[in-house]
Amino acid sequence: MSIVHTSLFCHAPIVVPAVGGRRGDAAARTTAAMAALAAEVVRRAPDVVIVVSPHTPRVPDALPLLARGLDADFVDFRADVRFGLPGIADEAGLIAAARDVGVALEPIRVRRLDHGAAVPLFFLHDAGWRGPTVVIGLPHPDVDDALAIDEALGRALRAWGHGLRVALVCSGDGSHRLTPDAPAGFHPEAATFDQAMLTLLQQGDDAGVRWLDPALREVAGEDIVDSVVVGASAARHARRRRVLSHEHPFGVGYTVAVLDDVDDGEGLAAPSASLVALARASLVAALRGDPPPPLPDAPRDDDVDGSGAWGVMVSWHRRDDGALRGCLGHVPLRAGLQETVREMAVAAATRDPRFAPVDADEVDALVATVTIVGRPDVIDAVTDAHDPDHDGLMVRAGSRQGLLLPDLDGVDSAGQQLRITLEKARIAPGEPALLQRFRARSITEARP
Repeated sequence: MSIVHTSLFCHAPIVVPAVGGRRGDAAARTTAAMAALAAEVVRRAPDVVIVVSPHTPRVPDALPLLARGLDADFVDFRADVRFGLPGIADEAGLIAAARDVGVALEPIRVRRLDHGAAVPLFFLHDAGWRGPTVVIGLPHPDVDDALAIDEALGRALRAWGHGLRVALVCSGDGSHRLTPDAPAGFHPEAATFDQAMLTLLQQGDDAGVRWLDPALREVAGEDIVDSVVVGASAARHARRRRVLSHEHPFGVGYTVAVLDDVDDGEGLAAPSASLVALARASLVAALRGDPPPPLPDAPRDDDVDGSGAWGVMVSWHRRDDGALRGCLGHVPLRAGLQETVREMAVAAATRDPRFAPVDADEVDALVATVTIVGRPDVIDAVTDAHDPDHDGLMVRAGSRQGLLLPDLDGVDSAGQQLRITLEKARIAPGEPALLQRFRARSITEARP
């Protein structure tokens, strides 16, 4: 899984226009920022949206999970606003990924979504989001080490869902005690908390957020820190961090921010669904002994020049456990993008020297992934700033060369990515070699 965007939404129902009415005009900056942020999330074209809500009902020995379809309304806030969003098909896979890192996720049922999830999702739905959506709650207050669970949940989210692009939405509000008329009353140190939190967010100091003074958090009456900790630990970065808005018109701190934005295209067009369909049709035809399928009509921006593709890889994975069954490509391209996908779909399944050839009986148990590779940049060394979740790596020494795509299961560090890539190229550690870094965008076949 690749977390392509991580955001922080406030969850005050009054910022929903139908709820706030004229009174909500006092939070107009927040409402506008929420709408802008939701549109940005939708533009990133995630496959799944995961919302972390501090108000989802908590359970004693697990984290609550809502993943089988969501219904939201604002009837309790006297507004006739209702909407629904689909869940995910692989609830069991998400639960298993969490279990592997020591976190129990427990599916729960609710009559309607809590406002911690419903408010951000209202803005996403209003921006056009209709895709699979998951809500995850936070640890029960009786848990001794909630911070450890929050961080482990971040690892679980990153491990789940091969090939999926995920947008992570963190829901939270700052201090609830900023003014004498605040719902939770006033505390003179509440503003200190909000200012500290805002500064840490702007500076990208996620460690500082984790270790904010518990006594200060207590007097503030906040519910923002745990959600941000989950988001920051899952993303593991603070790229392009931006605070879009911060205000407290009703005595509660409303912060709207981008926590991490991969923006991984950088001029690289997203692969189209027609490419994975072409990959499957090509393999099926080859295994039947039929001629290759015709190339589909494509707009100009789906060819080599328009897409920004410098190379392309096609891989096949087992649908049940995600295990690789073959991966080959041309980097750089030697022909058109579609023509190369058609060729490499067959080659990856039948001529990858690491695996036995795929046979006709196995095809239905596999899923195809097409990865467009952008033009690489030469780098002097692989440093800690190199991100194996989003940066691919190529190495070359003479005629020996190796390539490793980003966001591969089991590749968790830049050093590990370099070691594996050198091994693929049969280049010894320390041997002089050309290092190149590239970005890539993938699409994985949707199979029932």
